[in-house]
Amino acid sequence: MSKKRVIAKVDGNEIYFWQYEDTMVSFATEVLKKNIEELTPTEYETCSKEALNKVIANELFYLDGFDAGIEVNDTDIELMLGEFKKFFSQTDYDIFLSEREMTEYEFKDYVRKQLIKDRYINALLKKIPEASVEEIESFYQKAKDKISLPPQFSFVVTYIDSNVETDKERFKSLLSNIATKKVDSEIAIKILDDVKLALNGVNVVSYEKKSVEDMNPHVKQLLLSIEDGCFSPIYEAPDEVSIFYMKKKELNIPMTEEECRKEAERYYKVVRLKKILDAYVESLKEKRKIEVLL
Repeated sequence: MSKKRVIAKVDGNEIYFWQYEDTMVSFATEVLKKNIEELTPTEYETCSKEALNKVIANELFYLDGFDAGIEVNDTDIELMLGEFKKFFSQTDYDIFLSEREMTEYEFKDYVRKQLIKDRYINALLKKIPEASVEEIESFYQKAKDKISLPPQFSFVVTYIDSNVETDKERFKSLLSNIATKKVDSEIAIKILDDVKLALNGVNVVSYEKKSVEDMNPHVKQLLLSIEDGCFSPIYEAPDEVSIFYMKKKELNIPMTEEECRKEAERYYKVVRLKKILDAYVESLKEKRKIEVLL
């Protein structure tokens, strides 16, 4: 299936499958904290709907910004492209373009449209009045019992730093008997230290009260599934074989009143702006011809 397949049009301007797919991946990772392959059918449907709405909204904002006279120059485009390419080797960048069946010229045009869209949205946001103290207080009173700090884990991860398959297999063999088992903390640490002595390249790292916010989604889901005092199943990733031991898991950590108020204010402002922009998108849809071809 071509990633340059047209999945929607806004006043004849084409939106491609790769834009929709990239947006789906971002939503799954950033909002649902999962890889796209891990989504349930319901989550996938939600992800698809959100992604389609977003790429159409982006095109609407771009067109309105263009009509409003917002312009970008070649220097702006080159600067943004340069920032983007910092995350890629030249080979990876070429693959990025190839997978989306784009030339660099076409990608630069996409960057131009994104810059116009972003500048237009920023201009709109500056016109929106700040949330009132009364609005924030009302939201805080409704939400304060539901606001808590992100989950924290105190755990030990043991992994092998070797690309030799026989080393990895021996690592798994040494730990297979304790995987998923409940073990006293002192005994668990002794077992892991013994494995470290028995096999070169094994590392044992302890974490205390590590937050999920900066955690790999796969590892987060794995840690959430482990009970206190238990080992995880052996975890295999493309570049890692490891096992986790959960010392203590804290899921609903209360905030102080000051922390809770700040979090409520931050969250309310984000949600409020999203609702205002969503309503504006609905008004823009009435001005344009939208075709969905997905």
